Amino acid sequence: MLLRFFLLVFFSVLLSSCTSVSTTSTSSATKNKGSDVSKPVLEPAPSPRPAPAPVASSPSSAKSLSAPSVRVAAKPSSSSSSSGLTKKPSRPSHIPQSGLLTAGEIDDNLNFKEFKRYAKRVKDKQNGNGNLAQYPSVIDKGVIHLQVVDTTGRGLSNVHLKIAGQTYYTRSDGHFYLYPGYEIPQLDSSKLTVTLLSNDSQRNRALKTTVINTRKTGVQKITLTGQQNTLPKGLDLMFVIDTTGSMQDELSYIKSELKSIINRVKRLHPETSIRYGLIVYRDVGDQYVVRHYKFQNSLSAMETLLKKQNANGGGDYPEALDAAVEKGVRADWGKGNRARLMFLIADAPAHINGVNKAFNAAKIAHQKGIRIYPLGASGVKDEAEYLMRHIALISNGRYQFLTDDSGVGNKHQEPNVACYVVTRLDQLVVRTISSELSGRRVEPSKAEMIRKVGKYDNGLCL
Repeated sequence: MLLRFFLLVFFSVLLSSCTSVSTTSTSSATKNKGSDVSKPVLEPAPSPRPAPAPVASSPSSAKSLSAPSVRVAAKPSSSSSSSGLTKKPSRPSHIPQSGLLTAGEIDDNLNFKEFKRYAKRVKDKQNGNGNLAQYPSVIDKGVIHLQVVDTTGRGLSNVHLKIAGQTYYTRSDGHFYLYPGYEIPQLDSSKLTVTLLSNDSQRNRALKTTVINTRKTGVQKITLTGQQNTLPKGLDLMFVIDTTGSMQDELSYIKSELKSIINRVKRLHPETSIRYGLIVYRDVGDQYVVRHYKFQNSLSAMETLLKKQNANGGGDYPEALDAAVEKGVRADWGKGNRARLMFLIADAPAHINGVNKAFNAAKIAHQKGIRIYPLGASGVKDEAEYLMRHIALISNGRYQFLTDDSGVGNKHQEPNVACYVVTRLDQLVVRTISSELSGRRVEPSKAEMIRKVGKYDNGLCL
């Protein structure tokens, strides 16, 4: 009897202990679950297609392999694209160290004969079946090359030239290129009257009227007496940037390098006042087509605007390049003896129905003294290069292009040019701006040269 009593007590205590443990465990689990709800751990959505592991022995692939790839669904290739190519996928944003990209340039105004051969070669390649057959004709009537100089032979900056009812500006070195086949299509005479006006925006007084030979090759110099060479003291600097998904790397580099570029320009030209303008663009159907930010004096404000931009959208190959350039040339550019530069950074042409608008925008830029410097990014193919080089040609700018020498980013198409010098991109941009401000072509130093292609001599292909 006593044994049965002790056994009953033992099992009662054991049952009570088990119940307590179970209750405690349940309470603890409930507490932990509540903690998870209040502080969730967010994990990134898995990539549809994981990136391969980085390969240390391949510098050229290091950037594209440094983060998981993001696949962008491409829209079907539009009928307006001759290449049938879709844009390359966008990549995660990162801000790389300044001074990594490498680039070259070609001055097609200076190398007009070679440009004519290039244009014919690229058109012949399409055999009349591509979009280039629908592009306007620019070079059929050749080029009129003038230089307005003072009595010492130095070029005069921003002299107004009134030609066939239109007013143009000389560059800061006094040079001026006009393509009558496109800009004065009604011209059928070998003689053309040119009236030279002062670069004083308040008066625009006539200084000289002369007659030039439209069929003469080479430069025709016009001397102005009583005028002294005065370099620009102001700079209007605008960036027009394609911000579709394929341009992530280029946008990141612009954010990274702008400040160091401007600081170097200011050290070289401390008396120059600078205004900054920005236009970003994508395409119809994206979040926006064109966004325009007005000129302002603050570099920090410009940097803030750039940092707010991101690359997204796009899909088919062409973009709204025409709308962006047109918006840019109609901005509030300064008057008088100023340098006016537009850097157009893109990797795709305009849609075929926008090509004429892009050409016309380049013509307006020429009339306003705005020099357009297109920069061909990774992804540029024949049609984009052809359009961008014509925009540079008409506006008296130069075509610039990224190269593979840095080993950074996607592969860049070799440009169809006879000669060029490769340097860092930031150095090229500084030289470009400095050339416009100093009235002379600024060439790279030997220390800046990475490699040279063809027979290059101060921008001229021999």
